[in-house]
Amino acid sequence: MMTITLENLAEIARLLEEHPEWKQVFRTLLLTEELLALPEQFGRLVATVEEMARTFSAQIAELRGEIAELRAGQERMERKFSAEIAELRTGQEELRTGQEELRAGQEELRAGQEELRAGQEELRAGQEELRAGQEELRAGQEELRAGQEELRAGQEELRTGQEELRAGQEELRAGQEELRTGQEELRTGQEELRAGQERMERKFSAEIAELRARQERFEQTVSAQFDALRSQIGSIANAYGLTLEGEAEDATEYLARQKGWELVSPLQSLDLNGEIDIVALCKDTEGNLFTLLVEVKARLVQRTVREWANRVRSEDFRQKLEQEGFPPPYRMYLMGFRINPPVEEEARLLGVGLLTGRGERVEPVPIQ
Repeated sequence: MMTITLENLAEIARLLEEHPEWKQVFRTLLLTEELLALPEQFGRLVATVEEMARTFSAQIAELRGEIAELRAGQERMERKFSAEIAELRTGQEELRTGQEELRAGQEELRAGQEELRAGQEELRAGQEELRAGQEELRAGQEELRAGQEELRAGQEELRTGQEELRAGQEELRAGQEELRTGQEELRTGQEELRAGQERMERKFSAEIAELRARQERFEQTVSAQFDALRSQIGSIANAYGLTLEGEAEDATEYLARQKGWELVSPLQSLDLNGEIDIVALCKDTEGNLFTLLVEVKARLVQRTVREWANRVRSEDFRQKLEQEGFPPPYRMYLMGFRINPPVEEEARLLGVGLLTGRGERVEPVPIQ
């Protein structure tokens, strides 16, 4: 074998300089086919990259055009709905004005009631002969009682109207519990009323006639205002298309799925000396049976949390739940659209769960 020295390499280099055509022969001998093909492959790669760059440039230009069209469409939508939003705000202002007028009527009614109380100690709960008229009066009072705690004589006829108003009038839900208390007091007083009715009719016949006349005038005023208010509120309720109960059922079903609970019984309402908005039997992820209780309020305050906690923890209430087929443990929730920090703190302190349309805000403590 011939040994190649530095002198040999220098000689080979000199020969290649003198004969350039030999360089391709040396390349063929020294390099593999893959290395020889690299220049051609690199050229094709450069051409491919340039083509892709031209394609991406065209796509970017097309996307810019679509973005400009979307922005123009957004501006058109904003101009379209601005007028509708302004109209809705005008309707809300008119609704507030109507509520102020109704409150003024309530003040006048309370003044008349104070005058009657002094002479009607034996007629405290109402008279049998006047009951039909009082039921209609209480129906109007329920629509009028936006935050007025003294008008406790709530009526069953207005509950349907309250359901339609809940989505647009959160203030009308704040006094519902106080209304139920007033109804219980009214039922208790009716027995005393029946016993003293004849005596008081003879004694206060003139006062009763005056009361009836004043009541008729007030009912006519309230009826006209109520019809106008109900028409305005009905329009708002239809615009929103939802009720608190529907929102609560959707939120409860979402909570069960989120927690991995199985609904053993369908969601239902239950009347136990006051309606429970949602009650259902459930199984947790370990297969343990429990009762889910949800009370719906448009606006939550700390007093509402305390009253709900005391109600569920009362022995009488739990006995009635068991009689209806809803055994312990109980997981109690309050659902509302407005939950401020003091309400959340009160709920954690009392073990009451808080629920919104977005899911669970505070987890409840089970009650055995």
